Amino acid sequence: MRTRTREDHLVLIPAAGGTIADTIAGLAQAVDSTEPLTFQQHAGNDDVYTRGTVLYVLPGLWSGMPADLLATVRARRACAVTGRCPRCGACLQLAAGQFTHERRCPVADQHLRPALARWGRQAGPARGRRIVETP
Repeated sequence: MRTRTREDHLVLIPAAGGTIADTIAGLAQAVDSTEPLTFQQHAGNDDVYTRGTVLYVLPGLWSGMPADLLATVRARRACAVTGRCPRCGACLQLAAGQFTHERRCPVADQHLRPALARWGRQAGPARGRRIVETP
């Protein structure tokens, strides 16, 4: 399963040979799963986790992040694995295969991506240490 960002929401892209229905069903099982998330590896600035057969690529956490950015990234990670945003309350819309945050929600891609990029440019190699923390 892949995702692609379009404006203010996430659109699910089926795996090769799969259907959007298969993708939605797989995501529903992962969000509602009692299986634990398992950390796999760091991948660039991201962290990779699995739950069953679902792969999650989540923004990484760094000890040098400002408190407000760290809280927003933690909220984004929780949002990705639970299907509900702890900041704006938006829920994954399984029937449509979309997740739409409130326009001003800091967890949304259009706000979080630029904030992470700004911080990365400012911090440079002084980002601190990686924090391994299960969402």
